[in-house]
Amino acid sequence: MKFSSVFGFSLVTIMAAQVAFASCNGNNPPTITSISPSSGLITGGTVVTISGTSLGCVTVSFDNVAATNVSASFGTVTATSPAGRQGVVSLKLTNPNVGANANAFDASEFTYIMTPTAPMSVVATPEPYQVSLAFAAPSNDGSAQVTDYEYQLDDGVWVSASRAMSPIVISGLSSGTNYSIKLRAVNAAGKGAASAALQVATSSVAAASATIIQSDVARVTRGAINANNKMVSQGLGRFIADRERGIPLAESVSSSGMSSFRIEPNIVPINDGDGLSLNGVFGGSTSDGTFRRVTFGEFDVQHEPGSGTTLNFNTRLAWERAAGDDAMLAYFVGAEFNNSTISSTYTGTQSRYGVSAGLYGVKALGQNLYAAGYGSFGLARNNLNITDGTTDISGSYNTLGFGLGAQISGSIDQASYKIRPSVSLNFMQTWVGVVALSSTAAGATSSITTSVGNTNTLELLATPEFLFPISLGSSGEAPVTASFAPRLICERNYGAGAVTKNCGAGAQLGLNQASIDGSTNLNASVRLDRIGGVNRRGLNLQAELRF
Repeated sequence: MKFSSVFGFSLVTIMAAQVAFASCNGNNPPTITSISPSSGLITGGTVVTISGTSLGCVTVSFDNVAATNVSASFGTVTATSPAGRQGVVSLKLTNPNVGANANAFDASEFTYIMTPTAPMSVVATPEPYQVSLAFAAPSNDGSAQVTDYEYQLDDGVWVSASRAMSPIVISGLSSGTNYSIKLRAVNAAGKGAASAALQVATSSVAAASATIIQSDVARVTRGAINANNKMVSQGLGRFIADRERGIPLAESVSSSGMSSFRIEPNIVPINDGDGLSLNGVFGGSTSDGTFRRVTFGEFDVQHEPGSGTTLNFNTRLAWERAAGDDAMLAYFVGAEFNNSTISSTYTGTQSRYGVSAGLYGVKALGQNLYAAGYGSFGLARNNLNITDGTTDISGSYNTLGFGLGAQISGSIDQASYKIRPSVSLNFMQTWVGVVALSSTAAGATSSITTSVGNTNTLELLATPEFLFPISLGSSGEAPVTASFAPRLICERNYGAGAVTKNCGAGAQLGLNQASIDGSTNLNASVRLDRIGGVNRRGLNLQAELRF
């Protein structure tokens, strides 16, 4: 009788629980349709609202740890997350252990987040009134996207950079001033750890001006080497062409009435295609019975995003004459104009006017071996007008340049092709010295001086060119020649007290068509060089007429 009473009580209790479960859950397994928010701090305490169906009697757990403050209805459950480990965990809703769907559950994902670690590898690039910070993202973002970076100056207040990636720019600073800078990342969990303090000194206006001038001088120095090398190479080409046609040198340079004109446009992507260079060569020659007068000119337009546009034009007039049966000597004078539109931290213009003079010569060392060399001298006046919106800088200064170069070339005839090996060495030195400029800020003008120093470039170029006649043609028909020239290039540059050395290689492919009498010459070539990790590509078209 007692047993029957206990059994009857237990059965009644179970039946009552089932009835209660059926009323709050409908005897159905729970389903989750949404979770808000889907992330919370690793310390716990996030109130999460879970929407779905059949939720009236469920229990809630995060990564198998029971939630607190659970409040459930048929379609909504609220619960407070416990402390957890960083990352994505399982959020589970489970039925009671009664009824047809006892212990049935549904699960979704919840992300425990924390503040990010410190940004890594912070590098500062100072300018007169701002500092640019480049850095790597934190090694641990706390399982939440970094939404902002903040910086701190000299242990002051933290300031939002309003930017979620590298680099960031801190502006409104004073020139020539030391700063202690820290950086930290921000995510949904809050402010991350700060980087180690970075000691940075903003550059002075004088130092910034020196950097701009140094960059321009380096560019002009390289341009002078190109102009000198092209001038001598073309003189050597005329010398070899006359000898191969069997024209005595004295007769070639003194025959009157012969003249020519040539133009060579060259389109070159620079900085791996980010910028563009359009440059070319033009010229012509005439003879007056004593000298062969050669006009040589070069133009160059370069555009680099974030840097600016540079226009350079120079022209030279040379007088060539025979020095015996196997040599040619020449002297030349020239003029140049350069204008740069500067577009970076500072904006403005820089112009240059210059004159140059020098000598070059060619000599046959043997039947198919030739040597050439040159010496040049140049003087230029430079004008600088730039501003960063706060300070205007202007002034003029002089530069003095001196260049030397030598080239050895040969011609080796084979049965079906010809080899023209060539090695050239070029050096150019530019002196600037102390530059006096004026600086105007807030209506006050002051004088500043900056020491730019000297810049020099040494270039070695080795090019064994292979020539293959692909159409020998019949009598009176112009032959076509294909060329392949592997190139080895080494450069040594000195400027701003630093030396850089780079070597690279490349190749040039070309097609050339010349008339039998040498009165016309058409040439097209493509070039690809890689020096110091930078690609230099070129397309060259040349037309020459002699009449």
